[in-house]
Amino acid sequence: MLVKHSMNTIIEVLIFAIARGIVAGHEESLSMLIRVLAIALLLFCRKYLFKEFDFEEEE
Repeated sequence: MLVKHSMNTIIEVLIFAIARGIVAGHEESLSMLIRVLAIALLLFCRKYLFKEFDFEEEE
């Protein structure tokens, strides 16, 4: 994941970092909600916006 530099791996690293912050941190609920929404936004971007990049990498 860290060796291959593509938009999909960058999004995965961001998702992993934000999720790690949710698990490791002890924050108030509003901050946690913002992080969960950020993960949902990144997953949406990875699924729908970067789909054409996945096909270019496989060829």
